[in-house]
Amino acid sequence: NILGTWIELDDNHNNPAVFSVSDLNQLSVSNMKLIIFIACHTGANNANDNNLPKVSVDKGAETAIGFNTDLNCAQAGMWTTKFFQHLEDGENVYNAAYNSLFGHAENLDFDINNITICGNSANTLF
Repeated sequence: NILGTWIELDDNHNNPAVFSVSDLNQLSVSNMKLIIFIACHTGANNANDNNLPKVSVDKGAETAIGFNTDLNCAQAGMWTTKFFQHLEDGENVYNAAYNSLFGHAENLDFDINNITICGNSANTLF
């Protein structure tokens, strides 16, 4: 099994783009303060105990986030919007990730235990 992200580029489900840990190993991300993988199971470990956020930090990113569960696209979008609002308000990555779980019109199907943060979770971006 390859750990990666399946991204549908359009409504044709036969035309995905797949991004994997081995793809990430080919990139230089040492200039990145934060990488976010907003897709299902991007923070889940593979058989080698790796996940996309961990490999990103190992490759030089300061902080990386992924999810270790299935994500509903609408809920992931709501979380992401709030996450960046909290970052812009000066919160660190961990607090922004946690606080973005609340204040939605509907409860999210995931919680802080489903979010993988690797690297410097005290990182602030603004």
